[in-house]
This record gives sequence, C-alpha cells and structure tokens, in this order.
Amino acid sequence: MNFTSDNTHIIAEPILNAIMKANKSSVTSYGGDEITKKAKEKICDLFDIEAEIFFVTSGTAANALSISSITPPYGSVFCHNESHIHLEECGAPEFFSGGCKLIPIRGFAGKISSESFQDAINDHPSDKFDFIPSCLSITQSTECGTIYNEKEISDLTSIAHKNNIKVHMDGARFANAISTLKINPSEITWKAGIDIMSFGSTKNGTMSAESIIVFNKKISDDMNLRIKRSGHLLSKMRFLSIQMDSYVTNNLWIDLANKANEMAQYMYKKLSEVNNIKVPWKVQSNEVFVILPKKIERELSKRNIKYHKWSKVAISDIIDKDNEEFIRLVMSFNTKENEIDELIKNINSII
Repeated sequence: MNFTSDNTHIIAEPILNAIMKANKSSVTSYGGDEITKKAKEKICDLFDIEAEIFFVTSGTAANALSISSITPPYGSVFCHNESHIHLEECGAPEFFSGGCKLIPIRGFAGKISSESFQDAINDHPSDKFDFIPSCLSITQSTECGTIYNEKEISDLTSIAHKNNIKVHMDGARFANAISTLKINPSEITWKAGIDIMSFGSTKNGTMSAESIIVFNKKISDDMNLRIKRSGHLLSKMRFLSIQMDSYVTNNLWIDLANKANEMAQYMYKKLSEVNNIKVPWKVQSNEVFVILPKKIERELSKRNIKYHKWSKVAISDIIDKDNEEFIRLVMSFNTKENEIDELIKNINSII
C-alpha cells in the first residue's frame, strides 16, 4: 500500500493511449505542431480567456519559471512557510530569478490569511536598497490539502495588486480543488486576480506534463526565452501537448480528481471510526493528514505501508510531540477502497 504521493500512481489510460496515437507520424518540432496548438486552445477555452500557454515537464520548472517572470533578482516572493517552492524545490525560484528572496508566512492548514499577508508586507524592509516586494505565491489546493475559496483569493490578490505585487498560483493539485468547489476554473484564477499559474496534471494522471498559464499578458513577453534557456523547449513537444489535450478533453481531469477526492473522503470516514486517531482539519481534496500514536506509526512502517511524515509546525499546539506522530496520506484516481480497508485493518490490529 502506497499513500506517499499521487505521483506514485499510474498514467491514466486515455492519456497513455493519446501518447501512443501521437507517435504515428512526423510533425513539426519545438511546439510548432497542430497538436500543441490544439492543446493550448483547449486550455484557453477551459479558463474562458485568451491566455499565453507554455508546456514544461515538471511542477518545479512551472513554478520557478512563472515566479521568475514576475520577480526581479532583487525581488521578494511571499509564500506559505510549508509551500512547495519554499521547502521542496531546492532554491529553484531563487535560481531562475537570479536571486529573489522568499518570505515565508505562517498560516493554519497551509493557507495564508489576508491579515498575515498584510502584516508581512508591513514588516517588509522599505529602504531604497532593500529587496522589493514583487510576488505572492499561493497553492491551490494547498500543501495541507485545504482549499482557498473565491473570496479568500480575491482578498489576497487585492492586497497584492494595491502594493504592486503580482500573484502566482501553484496549481499542482488544482483539479482536486475544482472537483470540490465545482465552479468554473476562471472564477478562482484570473477573475479572482491571479496573474500567472502553474496548471498541474502529473499528480492527476499524466506521465509528465505541466502548463504555465499567463493570464496577465504584460508579463509573458520573454517567457519563450526563459523556457528555452531553462532547457524546457522540447524538440518533441507534441508528447507533452497531447497529454494536456487528453487531460482536459471530455472533462477527464475532473473525473480523475473526483475519484481521488472520493477516496480521500472514504479514508477520512474510516479513520474517524478508529480510536486514538485525530484529523486536525477538514479533508477537502485528496490528502488526509493524521495525528496518531507513535507506537502505531512505528508498527505501520514495519508493515511496508508507505506514507509521508509531515512537519509538526502547523499543529504544534495540538500534538503531543513525545508520544504522537503526524503523517500525510495521499489518494489518487487509482486508489482502491480495499487498500484503505487494509490500512484500517492494520491500524486496528495494532491497537
């Protein structure tokens, strides 16, 4: 049983079939093909806007290139203190921007509040020789599996734009957020003030395909050069493009996210029936966070049940650090009920 990440799971069959179909003949290289053009048009239609679309192979590349396009080397990037760009990307945003400074902001369950963001701006140095506040990066759904609603995003972007700060959204699990919110993607992106976005798909069924969506065209002038310089202008771009095309066709991306979210709710229901198990916040997407006795966690690890130990910073006031562990369980479209049942059976046997 592997609940470590949705990245560990298979490629969705329609996407794998689409890749095979795209392999039948020769086409123009470096994204000059009809497959790439069609995929970009479909994403624009999905978001109800004429945006600039760029395809890359990883979420780290999408985030770093997006942030670097709106942040100068002397710029500051506000982000959550548990965000992927802060903890998991090996300084890629700083590297690609030429030296930007990340300003981590603490917030419960992965979310930045408008009040804490305003406080961070107020506390930012304002001398003419200091870093310039340039970017706010938020994650949807968050690293903790929680979801920003329309008002929360609009409040944050309003503060940002009043202070001449552009807004980036890390949408590695954006599909899971839309699955829960059940609204048009435009409502919580460009209509809510997002300037640029990393639109993820690899965690939700593709092989390796991420999109950069530039809603604010004023910031896309040099993105082609950034893509090339970073080594992400693929000669056989059609194999990225066809994944994104298949991903958004016939609502596949939401169907896959629905399955993952449903399994997370099933996991939450089953865990709620177990003694000595605590879930610190509401399950909103495909991630379930659990506080459990260390004795149970140690025994689970011996039984080849895989999961990710999570930072205790966010729950420092509600966890007994000496006797409890904090773990993350991630579901995908390929997670089965019987796998969850088996996990619960193991926990109960330990208890």
